[in-house]
Amino acid sequence: MIPDENPATLPGGNAEAALQPEKKSTANIPASDINLSSVAKEVCVNWGKNPQITLLWTTQPEMETSANAFAVKLFERNTAGTGRSPITQELIALKKKGDVSIEYVKGYLRDKYGKQEAVAWYPECGFVKKGKNWALPSDNQQRIQSHSLLLAALEAQQFAGEKFGVAFWSPLAARFAELVSLSVTTDSSVASLVGTKNQLRKSIVKTLNCLVHAIKANYPDDFKSVLRTWGFQKEKY
Repeated sequence: MIPDENPATLPGGNAEAALQPEKKSTANIPASDINLSSVAKEVCVNWGKNPQITLLWTTQPEMETSANAFAVKLFERNTAGTGRSPITQELIALKKKGDVSIEYVKGYLRDKYGKQEAVAWYPECGFVKKGKNWALPSDNQQRIQSHSLLLAALEAQQFAGEKFGVAFWSPLAARFAELVSLSVTTDSSVASLVGTKNQLRKSIVKTLNCLVHAIKANYPDDFKSVLRTWGFQKEKY
């Protein structure tokens, strides 16, 4: 800012006022989905009681349909999302279990081939190089492939009957693949629900904004109280 444009230095300027943070007013339309859904339903009811308020491009029944659909999609999205966390946690636990357990498989190879030569067999077991170490891939899909390689290698190396042989890795690999599939399905479902929800949200916000302007135009002297009566109660969101 140019010095002589500082309010505190201008004639009649108030230095204390210049330092006060600008107050932010709450918008008539709620930002959160849950509050938007609640306001949309309330406004729909009151629009039905006040048919004199009209919009040329949409109607109260059309908005009511959108508001109800939005509430349904919001519930479905939140419900679908809650199922993702347990899947993620179990996948993390299985990864940790696998990361620890491959050290025993490496031990079998060292016992059979010696410390130096054993490394040559790591790729056959599905292990990948990470810095100076060999481990299972971090990527879920790549780890599924590594599990298959490891199971085949355990058979080929005659380690199938060991404690950390086929009986140990087979159920772990099967469960891991199942969880990855579930996570992909859940993520796709959530993404689809979010897309539909956001489209409905856009339509609802546009309608609510237009109704706010229509109410202000039709009730220029007491539009604030009318807006509250319709459901635009900013202190609640």
